[in-house]
Amino acid sequence: MNKNIAEKILEYAAAGLEAAASERSNIDDYLDFSLPDPDLRRSVSSILFEYFRHKSIIDKLLNSLISRPCNPELRHVLCAATTQMLYQSGIAAASAANVAVVVAKKRFGQHIGGFVNAILRNVARTNFQDFCDKLSVEESSNLPPAIYRHWQKIYPEQLGSLVELLKHRAALTFRACGAPLNDEEILSVEAVAVPSVGFHFYKTESPALLFKSELLKDGRIYVQDPAAALAPTLASPQPNEAVIDLCAAPGGKTLMLAELLGDSGCLVVADRSEVRQKITEQNLRLRGYQHPVVIGSVQDNPFKEQKFDVVLLDVPCSNTGVFHRRPDALWSFSNKKLNELVKLQMELLKAAAKIINPDGRLVYSTCSIEPAENQSLIALFIRNYPEFQLQTETQLMPCTGNDGAYVAVLKFHKS
Repeated sequence: MNKNIAEKILEYAAAGLEAAASERSNIDDYLDFSLPDPDLRRSVSSILFEYFRHKSIIDKLLNSLISRPCNPELRHVLCAATTQMLYQSGIAAASAANVAVVVAKKRFGQHIGGFVNAILRNVARTNFQDFCDKLSVEESSNLPPAIYRHWQKIYPEQLGSLVELLKHRAALTFRACGAPLNDEEILSVEAVAVPSVGFHFYKTESPALLFKSELLKDGRIYVQDPAAALAPTLASPQPNEAVIDLCAAPGGKTLMLAELLGDSGCLVVADRSEVRQKITEQNLRLRGYQHPVVIGSVQDNPFKEQKFDVVLLDVPCSNTGVFHRRPDALWSFSNKKLNELVKLQMELLKAAAKIINPDGRLVYSTCSIEPAENQSLIALFIRNYPEFQLQTETQLMPCTGNDGAYVAVLKFHKS
């Protein structure tokens, strides 16, 4: 690997850890909007997600080797380099250490080089298997302590499988927009069909082929997890229905709703983020859809008194269902944040209830496995709004084949 490129990769990975630690953005947002060199996305994202997949162990190892207070930004460089040394094969451990020393000297001064060199040489000398064997069950799970104890209470039987899932990278999955892929298209990205309902999903072990593919550039495929199809499928928009997708950006579920509607009905695409809605609009236009894209929150009701037969509300959530793909999501979890999210979700539900036609369907969706955000919240909403009846609800648990997701379909009967 070119030395300058290796330095850039480490610097950008450390900056991503800084952004996550400061809660300025999650890793996906950093990669999408703040990564200075998008051409290095795959290398940088690999370090970031691998770190969060093994964060508990990496942190404990570094804590055992660092005896003095450490600048948080320097710590991020050490974390990124240690991740490369222990969990990646694209760069030799000695080379990763040397690159980290160079980066540290440039950023923090010549005197820091010796400190970084000593720490990373000790990482290399550690009998890593012996170190891991001495960890407690909770520590070796690599789950944040709050999540481990929380899931131990609510998912005691599934905890082992959830811990095991975290150890492995999620498959790169994508959907064929419209018709299934033909044999030539399948070969071009080495795709394998995966089980799904209503849509055509695939996985590939060759991400480089996919991201260079014309299939992606011309909108023939869209990268997403099969669990994303649950909400549009259960929403089941019918010909000539008026449908709105709230919290729509960047438009993955919107595209599926558009396919289900075809040339009939009306689809409005709303989200409060102007930046993300630009991506939504690009995704729609690339695939030939001209549905109106609205910038605004349902809480402000910018829809000009229009009401809808189907309201899809894919709310902001804890993202605990997507930890297999987004392990960083677990490390931002707390009961305080969960309570804040539940409050926001209920506010969004109440606002969405005001724009639905009689006999319409309110489809509530999360990528969470937290009952507080899902079953418990919906039960509370129905108790307070008895004109809504629960038609169906489904909780998908994360597994090797899909992310976690929850969907409830509520039917509105005007009294």
